[in-house]
Amino acid sequence: MDNIIHSEEAVLDGELHPISIGDDYTRFVLCFPYSRCDELGYRIEELIRSGFTYFVEKGSNVLGYKIIGKGYSSINVLAINKYYGLGLIKIRRIDSRRRTLEYEGMILDFLDITGYVPRLYMWSKDYVFREYLHNCLSIDKALLKSIEENEVDKTMNIIRKTLSALYLIDKLGIDHSELNRPYNHIYWCRGYSVKIIDWESSRLRRKPHNLTSFVSFLVYRFKKKPFSELFEDIRGEVFQLLKKYKSRPSAILLKTIIRLLEKQLVLLHS
Repeated sequence: MDNIIHSEEAVLDGELHPISIGDDYTRFVLCFPYSRCDELGYRIEELIRSGFTYFVEKGSNVLGYKIIGKGYSSINVLAINKYYGLGLIKIRRIDSRRRTLEYEGMILDFLDITGYVPRLYMWSKDYVFREYLHNCLSIDKALLKSIEENEVDKTMNIIRKTLSALYLIDKLGIDHSELNRPYNHIYWCRGYSVKIIDWESSRLRRKPHNLTSFVSFLVYRFKKKPFSELFEDIRGEVFQLLKKYKSRPSAILLKTIIRLLEKQLVLLHS
């Protein structure tokens, strides 16, 4: 029922396109970045077989059409499925070097139990269909907003929950591989929850570095003020803690890192 409500909301500010061979938006999405492709008929048949009925044109303008986003290997748009309602569908680009999106689907399925990834509905070689994250801010915008509004408790809550999520994923042995620049990968959502997306480049590793990548970004590479100066005084201590964590991740080290960051935040805003 919740998905159907979201579908109705999307229809109000997005244009519905029936998934069909005669629809220009359908052709644009399924053949991107080309105007036509041999795979169009097959892709439409697969989507219809799986219960998809409409694409919803919404988002940023790309080549005259609105989409949620695009990357080197995929294009993201909203879609309505008769079984799941509204969701985001990530479609493999025709020119993608990746042969399949099935790996990302399996990773999302595995991580679903954590609650730190969007809910997965279905996936195949050419698409991943998942929960559409709305009322969410990218992690950098969420942190800047809380600091600018002088909400130290909220800032620390965001950091604490993000590090806890990344620690759990580290312990599960999956490395996202792109969290050194987390801008479009980690989101802070309504209900005070962390969601992490884009797992297509993830790897199974004996020593994942999700937490260390994000903390390094926070302390060393977040160049926007005030974060560019916020943790200057404790960079040496953070470096030593991350070095220990890389060697042997533990809940004790997680808590120590969180307390150190918290202490610095409180000190500078007291």
